[in-house]
Amino acid sequence: MTIENENTMPINSPLNGKPQLTIYLNFNGLASFLALQPTLNMLNSANLAGAEFDLTWLPFFGATKNKEPSNNSDQTLLENPEVLFKARRQLAKKAYETIELRRNCLSLGITEQQANARFNAVDVINANIGLLYLNAKGINPERYLQQVFQLVYAEGEKSVGMDGIMKLLFSTGANEAMGVNKDDFLRYQQQALAAVDDFQQMQLETGVFEAPAYRLHGERYMGRQHLPLISYYLLAGHRGGEN
Repeated sequence: MTIENENTMPINSPLNGKPQLTIYLNFNGLASFLALQPTLNMLNSANLAGAEFDLTWLPFFGATKNKEPSNNSDQTLLENPEVLFKARRQLAKKAYETIELRRNCLSLGITEQQANARFNAVDVINANIGLLYLNAKGINPERYLQQVFQLVYAEGEKSVGMDGIMKLLFSTGANEAMGVNKDDFLRYQQQALAAVDDFQQMQLETGVFEAPAYRLHGERYMGRQHLPLISYYLLAGHRGGEN
């Protein structure tokens, strides 16, 4: 099975002459949830301004990096200024992350407990495959993306099962007439599961190590802070590259 990705159509030379924007989201990542609505707003503004581009949403397949706990003793900290500095920096970083989490929760209208919610390992893979399935069917997945994040963070669902995934797929307006049904999805799922390792490798080869990530004109942008720049590039292309 060939999973659709940005390598199947060269970004710098798309077949139809339009720029290719690829967006990666992690269904188990609060940062991706935070980025979704601003990203949709940016895309809507670019479309209203007449920018033309091909858009692909892709799931981020990747494990969360867990740092090993430090084995430094108090005496080591006192004897090594560099270690002491790193320890202080880590404490400052932790304090900042706590403040940032509270601010993000206020922005999303969720609690800190909800912010720590995660799909179980099986369901996050199925949610990822659901997005790929919609791509394969040519169905706009925006409603699906919104509903998945809503389930994880607002409703705290850790397990939705196959019936839940199908409900999410149908939330996009997909139906039997489009060839979308449980049996068809299960066939696609089995093929996709066999190709997950290949998909992860392609992500690494294109330099996508975290999400949200954006890829445009062959360049990678990690994080929603790059949305104004991406918007500028899309609109600059629409204006013929004016400065």
